Amino acid sequence: MFAQVQLMTQSFADQAVIGLQALIAGLLGAIVGFERGKSGKGVGLRTHALVAIASSAAVGLGGMLVSGVSNGDPSRTLHAIITGVGFIGAGAILHSPQGTQGVTTATSVLLVAVIGASVGVGMPIIGVCVTILALIVLRVVGTWQHHRNESGNSSTQGGNGESHMVS
Repeated sequence: MFAQVQLMTQSFADQAVIGLQALIAGLLGAIVGFERGKSGKGVGLRTHALVAIASSAAVGLGGMLVSGVSNGDPSRTLHAIITGVGFIGAGAILHSPQGTQGVTTATSVLLVAVIGASVGVGMPIIGVCVTILALIVLRVVGTWQHHRNESGNSSTQGGNGESHMVS
């Protein structure tokens, strides 16, 4: 039947590390969220920061829970995060006869979940690198797309830089 898992009290230091990782993840998520909010998107700083914090804390806790269990699988936490964030992202995407909006916002929420998870599993350098890459894509590529759209060179790009199909 079900294997009994005896939960043990984790040390203060172990818990503090998870808290510090969540703080770092929250700051990185807030950076991405600040850019999205500055661009006038509905999902901004708070949502991005909270998703990153939750992801970091979840994988940290998941790692602690399976550390003493022989058949534990910490990757299950990552699967749960991706599934949960998928629901959040689905709420950000709007379909209309004119096209689809919110795909970049939904993707940025998924991205900060991955940033948070990378920090939560003890890989903050990956989290920082992904944050920098995200800012480059959101700011630099977004600016390029905006200028391209203003010049009328694209019929498949919305004014917000998000792709959509025109029917």
